[in-house]
Amino acid sequence: NSSNIKEPDFFLDKKKYSQGPQAYVSLFAGAPKCEELTKKGQKRYYIDASVKYIFNRMVPKRMKEMIPASLHDSLRFVAVFREPVDRDRSWAGQKAKIADEDDEKMKELATDEGYLRDLKTRMDRFEDGERSDIRNGFYELHVAEYLKEFKREQFLFLNFDTMIMNETDSLTRIMNHLGLDLEPIRDILKLPQVNVRKDGDQVTPLRDLDADVCSDFAEVYTPHLEALYQEMEKPGFSRWQPPFPRFQHPCKIPTLSEAKVVELRKEVHGGKGLPWPTLFYLGAPKTGSTSLWNLLRQHPHVCGAKNSSNIKE
Repeated sequence: NSSNIKEPDFFLDKKKYSQGPQAYVSLFAGAPKCEELTKKGQKRYYIDASVKYIFNRMVPKRMKEMIPASLHDSLRFVAVFREPVDRDRSWAGQKAKIADEDDEKMKELATDEGYLRDLKTRMDRFEDGERSDIRNGFYELHVAEYLKEFKREQFLFLNFDTMIMNETDSLTRIMNHLGLDLEPIRDILKLPQVNVRKDGDQVTPLRDLDADVCSDFAEVYTPHLEALYQEMEKPGFSRWQPPFPRFQHPCKIPTLSEAKVVELRKEVHGGKGLPWPTLFYLGAPKTGSTSLWNLLRQHPHVCGAKNSSNIKE
């Protein structure tokens, strides 16, 4: 069984990164499942699913610098992009869910009014040229940083809505792209339902947005999404790369809420040496990363970072 550490965040944290390559591979050494595979001389794969890697332009540079050159061509990346406004609204609910009881600021995000106040603050910072996570949704800029360091064929990009609605096809593409044998997990080839908030039996919806506020928010991303679509149309990505459709507009039509995700799922389903990770999930928070990670770590040849008190998930 692989570890329960999904996000080591090693290449994000300057202090961790400064500890050197041995500190990184030690996070993965000793995973019982892969230790057994090593003894048997069978293939094993290590996965680092630190989703925030996609937002930091230094991460791909650090990866290329630290990971041995002999492994560069064997690295595989999976990135799942979600419509930025919907992702932000969903992430607000998640932050409120995991906040400490005495963290009133985060708890406010659980209300529509609190989310709107927080969004206004972040939008003001963005418009003033200050640091703001609004830029996290400028996906094409993040992609460009990775393509500077690694080959296009090493990347598989998925649209979150498509992954949810065409689950089996998407997961099959991911397995093939990662070079994983599909047979051991064919019978469980579906995304586990995790990180879904509930009030009793009702799934909590995305934070609500006034139509004008939603429109203004979405407009920030319009040119960046156009650039993303153009990049996705270029050849050279993974041979398993599917068409990347445009996102549904978050304000003009119903969004794909967590409740809809559950509904759609019901419709769809009636080496040797140091343990260097070669599988990386880029995506972003609230793009199905935990579900995908939970599925992948059930594969008999996949391991994650081992549990450690000084590693933040």
